[in-house]
Amino acid sequence: MGRYSEEARLRNAYEKGMIGMILYSDPSDSGSKKGDVYPDGQWLPDTGVQRGNVKSVKGDISTHLYPAYKGGYHASGEELAKIAPKIPVIPIPYNDIKPIHALIEATSNNSRRMGQLQNRTIG
Repeated sequence: MGRYSEEARLRNAYEKGMIGMILYSDPSDSGSKKGDVYPDGQWLPDTGVQRGNVKSVKGDISTHLYPAYKGGYHASGEELAKIAPKIPVIPIPYNDIKPIHALIEATSNNSRRMGQLQNRTIG
């Protein structure tokens, strides 16, 4: 969430030499900082994982704009290499980012990148 799309974040991570990316929803963007969480409200609970796509294509990237069925159109390996993410991406709940955040916090003082998790107790 935030100011940039997941696709832009992924591209930026790859260009800066990252070997993978973890996506999580900051509570100030889509969780408890906005209001009541599911099932009592519309916002994502701390155990929820965002869903979506890190690419700007719709559907299966290997059959973009075509039905995905055996014998149907499938992009070639060369075509897929152009549009598939260059590094692995995994979405996790923001509850699970807390131990990872603790490790980052121990070595970094860049609070702008930490979102609403920066002052939370890890434990």
